[in-house]
Amino acid sequence: MASADLADAPLIDPRYYEEATDRELLVEGLRRALAIGDAAAMRAFGGPPPSPVASDDGALMASARTSTVSYNHPAGTCRSGIDGASVVDAQLGVHGIRGLRVADASVMPALPRAHLHAPSIMIGERAAGLIHAG
Repeated sequence: MASADLADAPLIDPRYYEEATDRELLVEGLRRALAIGDAAAMRAFGGPPPSPVASDDGALMASARTSTVSYNHPAGTCRSGIDGASVVDAQLGVHGIRGLRVADASVMPALPRAHLHAPSIMIGERAAGLIHAG
C-alpha cells in the first residue's frame, strides 16, 4: 500500500520478473530476437542494433527491467455468472446491490483470444439496452 489516504494514487506492482522461470524465458527470448535481427537477411529491414547491446544475462535483464511496459488490458476481474465467485448477473447487475451495474471488460467470464475493444462495445450496448428498457 502506498498510503492510507484514499485520495492518494494506489501502488500497483504487477511483480513482473519475480519468478526465475519468467526471467530465464525473457532473457532467452531477447537473445533469440537479437540473433534474428543480426541475421544477414534481416539487417536490411532493421535499424541499428540497440545501443549498447547487452552481452550477458544480467545486462539483458537490467535492460528489460528499465524498458518493459505493459499494454495489459485487464478483464474478467468481476466476472458475470451465477456461482458464488461471480460478481454480476446476466443483466450486469452487481449481486446484492440493487441498481448498480458494471458494464466493461471486467464482467467477461472468459477472456477472448482477441482484442477487448469489440466485446467491450457489445457489453456497453447490452447495458444501454437494459437501462433503456428500465
